[in-house]
Amino acid sequence: MKKILFILLVFTIGNLVSQTTVNSLQALLPYLNDSNANVKLAPGTYSITAVDVAAGDFSNPLLLFEGNNSTYDFTNVTINIDTEVLSSFGNVDVNLLQILGNNNTLKNLKLVNVGNNAPRKRAQTIVMDGSDNLLEGFHMTVRGSYPYGYGDAFGKGGGPVIGHRKHSALLVRGESNHVKNCTLIHRSYGHAIFMQAASNPIIEDCYIEGEMRSTDDMLKEEGTGSPADNVDFMTVWGYRLPSGYMMSTGEGGIRAYNAGTTFINGEIIERGTSNPTVRNCTIKHMRTGVVLAHASGNVIAENCTAIGCEQGFGLGSGTAINCKADISHGHAFKSTYDNDSWDLDIEIIPAVDPYYNGQKCIAFIGMDNSNLTLTGGDPNLPSDYRIQIGGTLDGVRFKNGNLDYQSTHNGKNNKVINNTKHPIVIASGSTGSSIETCGSVTDNGSNNSITNTNDCETQTSFTPDPNKTYYIDSPAHNLRLASNGSSEDPYTTSTQTIGDDVAWKFVNKGNGFWHIQRAAGGTKPRLRTDNSEFADMQDTSYSGTYTYYNFTQGVISDTHFLTLPDGPSGRKRLQINSEGLVRFMSSSLNGTWESFSITEVSTNNNESSTIVHITKRNATGFAIDGMGDGTNGQNVYLWSANQNNVNQQWIEIDRGNGYYSYQKMGTNYCIDGNGGGADRQNVYLWECSLNNQNQHWKKISVGGGAYKLIKRNASGYALDGGSNGANAQNIQLYDASSTSQNLQWIITPIDNIKTPEISEGNPVFMYPNPVVSTVTITGADNSIIRVYDMNGKEVWSKYVSNNNETIDLSFLSSGLYYAKVNGSRSFSTIKIVKK
Repeated sequence: MKKILFILLVFTIGNLVSQTTVNSLQALLPYLNDSNANVKLAPGTYSITAVDVAAGDFSNPLLLFEGNNSTYDFTNVTINIDTEVLSSFGNVDVNLLQILGNNNTLKNLKLVNVGNNAPRKRAQTIVMDGSDNLLEGFHMTVRGSYPYGYGDAFGKGGGPVIGHRKHSALLVRGESNHVKNCTLIHRSYGHAIFMQAASNPIIEDCYIEGEMRSTDDMLKEEGTGSPADNVDFMTVWGYRLPSGYMMSTGEGGIRAYNAGTTFINGEIIERGTSNPTVRNCTIKHMRTGVVLAHASGNVIAENCTAIGCEQGFGLGSGTAINCKADISHGHAFKSTYDNDSWDLDIEIIPAVDPYYNGQKCIAFIGMDNSNLTLTGGDPNLPSDYRIQIGGTLDGVRFKNGNLDYQSTHNGKNNKVINNTKHPIVIASGSTGSSIETCGSVTDNGSNNSITNTNDCETQTSFTPDPNKTYYIDSPAHNLRLASNGSSEDPYTTSTQTIGDDVAWKFVNKGNGFWHIQRAAGGTKPRLRTDNSEFADMQDTSYSGTYTYYNFTQGVISDTHFLTLPDGPSGRKRLQINSEGLVRFMSSSLNGTWESFSITEVSTNNNESSTIVHITKRNATGFAIDGMGDGTNGQNVYLWSANQNNVNQQWIEIDRGNGYYSYQKMGTNYCIDGNGGGADRQNVYLWECSLNNQNQHWKKISVGGGAYKLIKRNASGYALDGGSNGANAQNIQLYDASSTSQNLQWIITPIDNIKTPEISEGNPVFMYPNPVVSTVTITGADNSIIRVYDMNGKEVWSKYVSNNNETIDLSFLSSGLYYAKVNGSRSFSTIKIVKK
């Protein structure tokens, strides 16, 4: 009996862990209501059309997951769904994919709506019910709604001017459901992610991108017979659409509601949304970023960023931790509900988009008894933009006395810490608030406590590491701060200069202040001012108010102002002037001459390098290829992706502060963006240089595992692979603010490079790896083996005549190396880890 039970147990476990591969959507359907299933849809592109629905191949929902404890793997799968499907079921709500079971995992599906047909009623691309389900690694492009292109100008619910047929991307309901590492490209009127009847939902590591449209562009439709033209542009707000505003064409980025219906274990449950957590998400160009005002319980938004949204955050009774928002198209934060009670920490970040914020409002505080801390700031912001406590809002929805939108709020008994220099305006009727601010205050209210502080400039995203050394560069002049250690005069030199004279370290003074010192020392290593415009160098015994600095956001991206907070009046801020001289000027100056980039001096050791393969996000069949060998000016282009093609293997070298160089394997040539930056500027190979910023690329995550690679010394430009993908298609620079996936790259570490690109016999293997002293190579008979360090320097070579060859690598230092095996039948590259 025990033996039989053991056999049954083994059989059951085997069934749980084994994976079944199916080769069509029809073959997948029977598994969707199974429990304990582990199913993989074979890689490829699949389609669902209205013809398929008419033939009875699919019902509503198209894919309904009803089982429990199952895993569905869609890696390298694309499902294209024609938007004609949305109206194929009549005047009913349509869900394209729905989860009803519990504890299921769905991962890595690319889901694309094709066309722009709208549903007859309402649609959701995905609905999550049940409990403890995980949706991970999905990439969704959502289309198909009516009307599209006007935002909420003509209605969004009851009483619309134009009847709306919405299509939202993802509805989260149920219990403890989890959305992770998903990308939503939203081109439909509706929400991107919204929650109804959801208890304990988690949304994390997601990227959401809508699109903006100006009302001026909408008004150009006059006389065309468009939906807006047919109602003479009369909005739901009771007046004709005004010009001069920017609106999102979608609704909420991540939104929670206080009512809804869900299905768990066959039970219909009506309730609100409670205890939502949203973290590490970026929302761009939606009407709102993260708005959880209608949720109850423990409401948290953490490490989230809103870019170019009409409103960044609105949490109700919630907490925002380390969140960021710009104010190009609307306020970073708004709260107008009287029962709100929040504790928020929001950083104002410089805008990427042009300013189109008709409200000129940074944050609107319209409720009572809450805490708000604002940090950062936007140095380019017009001076009439303000933080507003109470009163009314202006803007596209608030014209002509529209009382539904333009109601007055008091904003009482709040605590506001404004560490930006942006001004605060307190409306009449707003009382009892405690204000600590770096900016000016206009108080039209009563009984408000106002404290002005000068400690604001200690707020910065840069915190030096006293154990590291740094370059201090002026991007405006392409000059590097230097000192010889003995002269009283600091000087400037080319940003290509390396060595002791240009390496600086920061010595902690305390309270957020730092001394700046020559890392190599000397008799006069410390930078200070002599109470005039001149900068000088002195011994470290000089430690007074003219020697310590703080760091604040500079006017150029990724730069900082270096300011003496207690320095001499009118001579507090470090500057490189037009003659390249080091000077101290007024701290009111905030231009490019005062903006410094502070970058870590990379040791360029082998431990900081990784071998990677770089594919184009929207054409994953193509990768960045450096052609054969390497020469200065050699082209870099797309070619059919193959990780084993050495021309597509790049050594990713950490240059510090988030910047990397990409060195072509087996060569000393790096991806180089040429001098400066311009749209369609060519990118090529050039001999690698540690300090050549044309070869430094900042990795900026855009969600879904993809990155932009932005040129260090021309931060407005990023690597662009062109439209779609084709062999020999050029890699160039293009405007980094573009949201096109032509600028987005999947960077995949290559852990084991050992399969031959061309092989007629057995593959080449090397073991043990990591290696201590000797290593055996098999399958490399009649080959030349060359071993290179991570700088492309050949350190050892040998002709191998046997199928099994043992070589001694004990002479190598610890680190990463690679071997190139060139034979008559095969070519291989093998990564070596030397202990």
